[in-house]
Amino acid sequence: MLAEEDVVGLLAHNTHAGQYYFLISMGDQFYLVSDDAKTQLYQVQQIDRYQALQPSSNISDYKNLETGEILTTAQIFARYYMGDPHVTLQTCIAQNGQANWGRLFILALPVE
Repeated sequence: MLAEEDVVGLLAHNTHAGQYYFLISMGDQFYLVSDDAKTQLYQVQQIDRYQALQPSSNISDYKNLETGEILTTAQIFARYYMGDPHVTLQTCIAQNGQANWGRLFILALPVE
């Protein structure tokens, strides 16, 4: 089992490995293998899509495409990369000719 306090972030370009993140659905399960060959099963609990309001900026605010909620970069980081053990998968959403128009976040919790 991975360390209890681990929050793992796996970021991938939407033109490479990240393109496969779009095939993931709620309830899907996957294994994460640590560098010492231990495995942990995770289940997808949340999938969120955001529009980057300033796609070229590293400090853009983000609009949730489902709820309309606006979050700062700090709020996004806290929501997806802090807290109880989980895995966050992140990639960009391409739209209107912009490769980094938005962001996809997939949150998966450990299965006991």
